[in-house]
Amino acid sequence: MKKFYVTTAIDYVNAAPHIGHAYEKIAADVVARYHRLNGANVFFLTGVDEHGSKVEKSAEAAGMTPIAFCDQISSTFEKSWRNLNLSFDYFIRTTESRHAKVVQHLFAKLKEQGDIYKSTYNGLYCEGCEDFVRERDLDEQGNCPTHKKAPKVLAEDNYFFKLTKYKPQIKEWLEKNPEVVRPDGRRKEVLNQLNDPELGDFSVSRSRKSLSWGIAILAMMIKSSMFGWMPSPITSLELAILLTMSSLRHTGQPTCILSAKISPSFIVFTGSPF
Repeated sequence: MKKFYVTTAIDYVNAAPHIGHAYEKIAADVVARYHRLNGANVFFLTGVDEHGSKVEKSAEAAGMTPIAFCDQISSTFEKSWRNLNLSFDYFIRTTESRHAKVVQHLFAKLKEQGDIYKSTYNGLYCEGCEDFVRERDLDEQGNCPTHKKAPKVLAEDNYFFKLTKYKPQIKEWLEKNPEVVRPDGRRKEVLNQLNDPELGDFSVSRSRKSLSWGIAILAMMIKSSMFGWMPSPITSLELAILLTMSSLRHTGQPTCILSAKISPSFIVFTGSPF
């Protein structure tokens, strides 16, 4: 039987779900149902991304701890998708202890392989994006074009992932397999970004001075960000690995719908084939 694995983005929980979230989940549900009707053994994953300073600030404004706030908002997301009768097989939360163990294990493996290193980053940081940004990405007023606020200058000791090491492999894969990212315009967009010399290694941690909660690694706080996610794509990879090892056997060499720019780099380092 053909195996098919579909995963949505995992949603940020600083606020309740809206129609934009539902649009993507319904589209993924259509894909999952289509492949089931065609006889495939489907596993459909969705969930929430529980991390970061925006969640921390939203929790503080609500008079709650971050985890209590996440419990409340995450349950709203899951209930919303069940009310829409979406046929997902698993709803994952990045605060799950299992997920934390997987992230910690893969972080340690990356560091052991030399794919993660410690460095000091000096640059502009947008709190809305929860990411370092470049001057060329700002508008004429020097503001983040998405959040309409000026980023702050930040210097911080972080751990960085060597994306530059894997850029050639990701580029080659996307060029040889044009069907893996659709529509093709998006694939070309990713390839253009991979050709950008300024797309370099990226931070996968935040100092406890900047962020008081998260997955603790080496006295730092693991983070995911708009530009380069670590825990987020690992949720997709984590379920694929666990299902392959389990009696469900949904994912041998599955067809995956994944983020196309950063996620493959995390898959490569594990030794998993595309």
